[in-house]
Amino acid sequence: MASERAIRVMNGHGIATAAPISATRICGTDAVTYEMRFFTGILTEWKLVKHGWLYMIGLLHRDGDRSPVFDLAMRCLDTWDWLPPEANRVSTFVPDDPEIRMRYLMHRREQEGR
Repeated sequence: MASERAIRVMNGHGIATAAPISATRICGTDAVTYEMRFFTGILTEWKLVKHGWLYMIGLLHRDGDRSPVFDLAMRCLDTWDWLPPEANRVSTFVPDDPEIRMRYLMHRREQEGR
């Protein structure tokens, strides 16, 4: 699991775990969360999978400032709206500049395996 590996790496660098991995829900999606204690504050991190992609959201806050910063972040993330996967398809736009157009078309061919 990506979260366990991230925690092991950070622990290996001397960064302490402030809160272990736990299940949660964020951005309307099931996720995991954990906290790491840095010299500059606490990192709260969430990891979630949506449409086959792993997303990570992090919030760094001072020990005493957790509530106001955390509450603001949660209010922002509660407004998150996911686009359907088909809305993220590559555009059929082709640039007018001949050099850029050639690079763009070559990139598209590589992506399509031609």
